[in-house]
Amino acid sequence: MTHNALDNGLSVLADCMPGTGVFSIVLSMEAGSRYDVDERAGLASLSAGLMLEGTRRQSGRELALRVDSAGASLDVSVGYETCEIALTGLSDRLEQCLRVLSDIVLEPRLERGGLEVARRKQLAEIAEDEDDPFTVARHAFLDLTYGSHPRHRPVNGWQETVAAVDLADIASFRQSLCVPGSAVLAAAGDVDPVLLTELAGAALSDWSGASPDVASPAAPAGAAGSRRFVRTDRKQSHIMVGGLGVARSDPSYHAVSLMDVVLGDSAGFGSRLGRRLREGEGLAYVVESDASSTSGIDPGVVWFYTATSPGRAGRALEVLREELEILRTRPPSSDEVERARAYLVGGRRRAAESCEARAARLVTAERYLLGRDYEQRYPSILESVSVRDIQEIASRLLDPARHSTVVVGPESPWD
Repeated sequence: MTHNALDNGLSVLADCMPGTGVFSIVLSMEAGSRYDVDERAGLASLSAGLMLEGTRRQSGRELALRVDSAGASLDVSVGYETCEIALTGLSDRLEQCLRVLSDIVLEPRLERGGLEVARRKQLAEIAEDEDDPFTVARHAFLDLTYGSHPRHRPVNGWQETVAAVDLADIASFRQSLCVPGSAVLAAAGDVDPVLLTELAGAALSDWSGASPDVASPAAPAGAAGSRRFVRTDRKQSHIMVGGLGVARSDPSYHAVSLMDVVLGDSAGFGSRLGRRLREGEGLAYVVESDASSTSGIDPGVVWFYTATSPGRAGRALEVLREELEILRTRPPSSDEVERARAYLVGGRRRAAESCEARAARLVTAERYLLGRDYEQRYPSILESVSVRDIQEIASRLLDPARHSTVVVGPESPWD
């Protein structure tokens, strides 16, 4: 992996995969929903959506045709921390793709017609989320867990706040946050690092702006121990239990990842929650957990999810809490931990065959200061995590006093 910095402060990273004939580029900017405010929740997402509606010189359709003619694909996504523009294409079209990227960044089309198209799409996505029980449960859970912290907001915002965003809001947001000083350009595939830096410098030389001085939000102080019931007319009850997790920089992050696999985040029926809730008691088919994927600048969440029949929701909650308490008070077996290590390393190696995944990992390593040899060190890092390390972090994160509970369904298990 190579690293260079352009004169405007943009970091340029490259992971060479000679002979593949293809590449993926990710331009990652610190312009996610973390930097919205409640009154304009969804602003970051709407700003990202508008990028696909064209540039000053091209309509959205013309932009799409231009990407097609370069033999490429284009995607713009936004999350809690970042807005990312991704291009995947043929190696001999690298310069064309960087010119497309340059036009999107430097010549945005800020017109009312495009804004209204992007707004309608986002409002439709919000409506879909409001009709999906899992997403409803997750949004309610994040709201309970984070309180007034920025992460309590859905990335897409709410209907009323998205409706209130105007072009001036988007122009101000982009001017202050979509800047090279806090951005990373990562490429993986059949690219020459020297040529990449040269072409990126030529395409983005007019892009300017230092990293913004944005105050970090206060540490989240959600309502642990709270519970919320959301009534729907669905036939199943959707249950989510959990609380605050750790930040990506926390030394216990990898122990948390292994704990997560032992409990629920593994393929097939190998996890504890899967064996107990699905096989042991036949309470549910869907059992999921996530204790590490949301870890970032701010602490993420640890959540455990299942869906069951309304009449059995109470029992499902009871069993779920029993399993969490077992791991909280008793260490996992060495065999369980070894299987968890193999699962994580194997999944990471399989994903490394993709240019897109490798470019995304370059961004992650750079943003969280993991070291440019992080991928090579990853297996040994997991090997260094002991059974005791996992049990110690489990004793803290699985404490029921830290948890909140959300149930979405036709009837409350607490009635």
